[in-house]
Amino acid sequence: MATRTSFNQNTGLVNALTAAVRTADATGSAVDAQGFDEIAHIAHFGVSGDSAALTTAVKIEAVLYHSDSSTQNFTATTDHTGQVSGASDGVFALVDGAADDDQAYKTSYYGTKRFTQVVINYTGTHTTGTPVAVTALKMRPYSAPVA
Repeated sequence: MATRTSFNQNTGLVNALTAAVRTADATGSAVDAQGFDEIAHIAHFGVSGDSAALTTAVKIEAVLYHSDSSTQNFTATTDHTGQVSGASDGVFALVDGAADDDQAYKTSYYGTKRFTQVVINYTGTHTTGTPVAVTALKMRPYSAPVA
């Protein structure tokens, strides 16, 4: 019989950006990868109040940053899965049309920096706003179980 591992015992969960309706840029908290082999981020977008206006000029992007410090020198990174083709470094979610909202977008970081962070960037005028949240999963711990 195959050995089972428990998601609860082997995964740390971080509320990196609290769910809220937003109309402007928002920076998630730094997520510390110490003690884990993999960090995944999930950006959750609700139904946009501006969905009729979403275009390439009125859009939202989720951008992954990394750093050796929890408080400074964060830079956008391409060391992750799901890089949006043709977008700036770090973009793993692009919401620029009504079909793109009300979805969750994921990325896994495979770089060497200790800290990661997601920034939600708004371009153009967002009058009504869009519900957004970011969750981080800290996976494959060096020592389990994790809290």
